[in-house]
Formats: sequence, structure tokens, C-alpha cells
Amino acid sequence: MLRFFSVMIIILALTGCQKKLLYSGIDQAQANEMIVVLNNLNISAEKKPVGNDTWEVLVPVEVFPLAIEALKREGLPRNSYSGLGEVFEKKGMISSPVEERARYAYAMSQELSETLSSIQGVISARVHISLPKEDILAARATPSSASVLITHKPGYDFSTRLVSIKSLVVNSVEGLKYDNVSVAFFEGPSFAPISEQTLSNKQQFNFVYLLGIMVVIVLCTFFLLTLYQKLRQHPQRNSKV
Repeated sequence: MLRFFSVMIIILALTGCQKKLLYSGIDQAQANEMIVVLNNLNISAEKKPVGNDTWEVLVPVEVFPLAIEALKREGLPRNSYSGLGEVFEKKGMISSPVEERARYAYAMSQELSETLSSIQGVISARVHISLPKEDILAARATPSSASVLITHKPGYDFSTRLVSIKSLVVNSVEGLKYDNVSVAFFEGPSFAPISEQTLSNKQQFNFVYLLGIMVVIVLCTFFLLTLYQKLRQHPQRNSKV
């Protein structure tokens, strides 16, 4: 019985220190960025290599939801984008002009989205480019246009960068005019660092919850052992009944 209680205590201690996988299959740069963000919020995190130059990030179970929300508000993990080389990879098929124009618009959107996402303070960036079909019979050609959506961290004033961002898009797409580029800025939600008291309360709640489960298991086991011993001490009486 003493051995059983010892095992239960060890299991409880190990469970209380359990860590949960947050993200896996990310590169080391993103893993390091996640560690810094979480540590700045007083969330303990660690990274481990998983092979093929990829890493995983783990956090304590009790702060897992907070870690997910914190990284989401920082735009982590970063979106993956397709470059021009990937979109226009040779596959032995001849594409129509319409397909080529659509692939070009998509590739430029991806390239510009990745470039804008690298600006300090940007959480996420999306660029949509419209390249109308060329019609030699039309009296007036429909101009190309682009829309840019940027979500940034609180405390950044991106209105001062409007001209620079529009100029970047205009100079990247042939035939695109400055006035045909629209840009919208949105401020992301703030996320205050987690206090030591909050972390302590969550850890205490997790420990008490696990302790309660262990107590129920121990009591049920003790009851079953007691009942078993009584049945063994009075086998004849039990058989008569």
C-alpha cells in the first residue's frame, strides 16, 4: 500500500510539470521569435529540434491557451508565401494568356505580402492585385488595381508610411498607377504580460485539480482493497449467503 501511494505521488509530481506541444515543424528563426515573445509575457517556453531543420515549441499545460493567443496576436507562426519561381515553375505545360496573367497576379500578391509582413510592427499583410484582361477592341482599357490590408501591433502609427507602402506596390507591378492602390490599416489587440500571481494561480488550480483526481483514485482503491480483504476473511459465510 505504501508503494502504491509513492507511485501516485510521483505521477502527480510529473503530471504537474507536464509540457504541451505548441507548434511543430517550424524553422529555428520562428522558434526563437516565439520563445522571445512568450518569455516577454512571463510564459515559460522551450524549443526542441525534430529533424529536417525543423523545431517544436513547448509550454506548460496550464498556460497553453494563453500562449496560443499571445502568438496569434503577434502574427506567429508566420504565413508561408509562394515566390515567383515557385508559381512559374516549369511543368512542361503551355499556359494560356489568361492563366499566365492570373499566375502573375497571384505571384506578385504573394511577393508583396511577404515584403510588407517583414516591416517592423506588422502582424499580417495581404495584397490583392487585379490585372484586367487586355481587350484591343475596347475603347478604354480597364486599369490595373491593388488593395492592401495591413494589421499592425498597437502603438504603431502606419499612417505616416502610407505613401511608402503605395509606392512600393506601384513600383512592383507594371502599369499600376498610384491612385489605383488602396491601403487599409487595422490595429491588432493588445496583450499585457501575464503577472506572476496569475501564473501561480493557474499552477495551483492545476495542482489541486490533479490532487483531487488522485485522492478519488486512492479512496476508491482503498475501498476495493478493504472489501476484498473482508471477503477473503469470511469466504464460507459469503458462500452461504
